[in-house]
Amino acid sequence: MQSFKNLQKTSEEDLEEFVSTDHAMMDYQPVVKLDKFGKKKIDRICVLTTHQIMIVYEGGLKLEMKSNIDIKYLDYVIISLHKESKEVMLCFNTKKKSCMHMIFLNDW
Repeated sequence: MQSFKNLQKTSEEDLEEFVSTDHAMMDYQPVVKLDKFGKKKIDRICVLTTHQIMIVYEGGLKLEMKSNIDIKYLDYVIISLHKESKEVMLCFNTKKKSCMHMIFLNDW
């Protein structure tokens, strides 16, 4: 399996433009998105800051913000118990977005 670093085009410096100056970036990882045929696509990056969880889309010519949710709305996290699966379900208490299902290569 290829490493995500080879597939990811975006650097930490590129992502910092989406992070507010009064927040600190804690972690970022490419997200595996499954299309309707089950094929894996890696065109999104999950960015965790001290105050927000952001999904940045890197498929086009420039980066685009896909989702931006305050951590205060995070109700709970469901983590897959399967050792090889890095699946995570983030469940929110907001009318905008209820869940985010993501697959990572590394532990978060």
